[in-house]
Amino acid sequence: MTITADQMRALPQFFTDIPDPRRIQGRRHRLATVLAISAGAVLCGMRGYKAIADWANSLGQKARERFRCRVEKGRCIVPSEYVVRDVLIRISSHSLSISII
Repeated sequence: MTITADQMRALPQFFTDIPDPRRIQGRRHRLATVLAISAGAVLCGMRGYKAIADWANSLGQKARERFRCRVEKGRCIVPSEYVVRDVLIRISSHSLSISII
């Protein structure tokens, strides 16, 4: 399965109200972006942190913009495997279920 440009732009909106469990220092990627990329990867059949990170790394610059990735030196940067893993472990399933409803 693939996701469309409109779906990429819409995914971060589903996660904007979820409280970020990470410390403020060191946050390089918005929580909604990490969760949206993770959801997009899973919808495309990826399983596991490495597969999600690999899928994110394969995204072109336009797709990264649609997911609202962080910009560094004029290029959109996707979260690393470590960031994806850290966020998905820390986020509460209760927060996710409320945001989707």
